[in-house]
Amino acid sequence: MCIFFGDASVAFTIDAKEYELRRYYRCYALFTGERVTPTDELLKSVESRSKSGTEACMALLDRAMLDEKGSLPAVNGVTDPLGRKVFSRLLELYQKELSNPTYISTFQSPRFEADLFDLNESGYQMIYTLFGQNQAYRDLVTRDFALSAKRERKEDTRSIGSVITIEEPTFDSAPFSTTNPRTNQNLMESLTERFKPHVVQQGLLQGLVRDERPLLMPNRNNANMNFHFGGGMLGSIPYMFANTNLFTPPDGGFKTHRALTASMIEDTLCRPLPWVRPSDAIGYVNPASKLSFRTGVSCAHCHTSSDRAAAGLREVRYDKSHAFGVSFWNRNPVSEPAAPFPEIEGDLKFANRPSSGLFYYRTMNGALISQSFEGVKGLGQLIANLDDFYICAAKRHYRFLTGIDVDISDLGDPSNPAMLSKAEMLKRDLVRKLGLELKSHQSLRNLIKAIIERPEFALPGRGIL
Repeated sequence: MCIFFGDASVAFTIDAKEYELRRYYRCYALFTGERVTPTDELLKSVESRSKSGTEACMALLDRAMLDEKGSLPAVNGVTDPLGRKVFSRLLELYQKELSNPTYISTFQSPRFEADLFDLNESGYQMIYTLFGQNQAYRDLVTRDFALSAKRERKEDTRSIGSVITIEEPTFDSAPFSTTNPRTNQNLMESLTERFKPHVVQQGLLQGLVRDERPLLMPNRNNANMNFHFGGGMLGSIPYMFANTNLFTPPDGGFKTHRALTASMIEDTLCRPLPWVRPSDAIGYVNPASKLSFRTGVSCAHCHTSSDRAAAGLREVRYDKSHAFGVSFWNRNPVSEPAAPFPEIEGDLKFANRPSSGLFYYRTMNGALISQSFEGVKGLGQLIANLDDFYICAAKRHYRFLTGIDVDISDLGDPSNPAMLSKAEMLKRDLVRKLGLELKSHQSLRNLIKAIIERPEFALPGRGIL
């Protein structure tokens, strides 16, 4: 088979059967992290030409599809080892795509949070969008529940300070101590009598289920530590532990959820700060401000977007008066909105005011978006309607499957140093097309199939455009 790819310099001949075999060899290695064996049934089907390479790749992917109960396929009553291998491999890759794939140091062991909340939950949200039943890609940022792993295990004997066991949460009426949990043994002794939640399970994956554990804190009016903010992946407690660095009430000035906001946009839109052009920040500059980052365009270039978006996340609060992480403070809502940016420099009532934020962003094509939202849920719904959300997914899957990274930044930004070649622009156009198709059909499986069918997937490094 003679294949011409637009440029005679890269034309070459390859046998049709070999072409399909290379496609399957590559997807097997990517999906499992291993080399395919000669006894593999799907490989035999490609060799016999009863399946194309693409069909065999999709059949391999389908080995990891979850059933209506969230379980991986079983063979003779036992979880399919090949399906689990595919599922685990892609879970690992999805988790690595996150801007912060591990908890920030505050929440790492020996802190309790790392044992109560699964670090991989954000990865579960991503892979559930691929393998879950009847999932649309927009669900990644619009679900209202967290996910936990179903695992093969005996009773979990791990503990936190030798006190936490696998039981339903049980409490008594005694007040919860606020002493440092790392150093005070008395706290540990009192804790075992008052708080016995499920810890994160370990063992071989069997599937995913909704994480609806009630982790109620009696000393905080039964505030639920396992609360979900909406917004799919963005609203889970583990995502907060990986991306939140604000442990005092936000004031709209120096203290606000900039880091959390930046992670949310980078993880969903592939866009690090700044999100707008320097000229878009001029109206945010306040030379008289006491906050140095608002007195000039160079800092306002980022802060004009991050600070106003962070204002919409003020509902996210960390209660450091106990050892177990995010919960609600007792809010005393204030009806008046905060002062407008950039005048606001520190509002003691900011955290209690309505969670109104502004999404200020230049799209891949240079269009300026200035849209209000409220809370994590509102931001997730806003993101789900953007073309860039789907183009970002196409960019990441294209890079994973072909090894080719594609620039999807705002090329009209005069501060953007990117200078793309003709070949790079063609790839940019392709990724945009794949992203818009994903927005239409909402299926990650279809996106993956479209990329696998590309010649550059089967024949990497051959200069194919």
